[in-house]
Amino acid sequence: MSRIIYSWVNILFLIIISYSLSAQCPSNIDFEKGNLESWLCYKGRVTRDGDIRISLSGKISGHHDIESLQNGDEKDYYGGFSKKYPGEGKYSLKLGNDGADSEAEGVSYTFTIPTNNNDFSLIYHYAIVFEDIGHLPRQQPRVRIKTYNETDNQWIICASYDYIANSSLPGFLNSAKPSPRGSSVICKD
Repeated sequence: MSRIIYSWVNILFLIIISYSLSAQCPSNIDFEKGNLESWLCYKGRVTRDGDIRISLSGKISGHHDIESLQNGDEKDYYGGFSKKYPGEGKYSLKLGNDGADSEAEGVSYTFTIPTNNNDFSLIYHYAIVFEDIGHLPRQQPRVRIKTYNETDNQWIICASYDYIANSSLPGFLNSAKPSPRGSSVICKD
């Protein structure tokens, strides 16, 4: 079994998961039921020390939102990029909001890789919008993507990422639009 855990702080738009496997995809791993069925939702806070305290919460509107992208090509307010995955998906997950207050959100999905299947890959497509508020790195908004192998009881390092908001992140652009608090915003489409 594998578990994918995502943790976000502050502003974030558009997480899309696609699953590449010769067998049938796990139910709703790509949000194509238009809901969060089979996903667990988490909500929490970030401490002054930068620790993320997050717990199972159930879906909370304004923090775990399914975006319906069936009607046109809606653009992200800050980055100007399409909220729609360039593939064929009609839905995406939006975590977070324009709020502050050290909020943290996350989702996880647990699935089983079929026995004797050595040709497994998990591909996720995402866009990130961060408010660069100039805090110490441990207190800055971040996206943490982690994959856990429950069978071997270990994190899969090559499938884990930690993006911390700062204006020098490779592949990120500076938005021309400031946050509601007047801070700079950086984005990755």
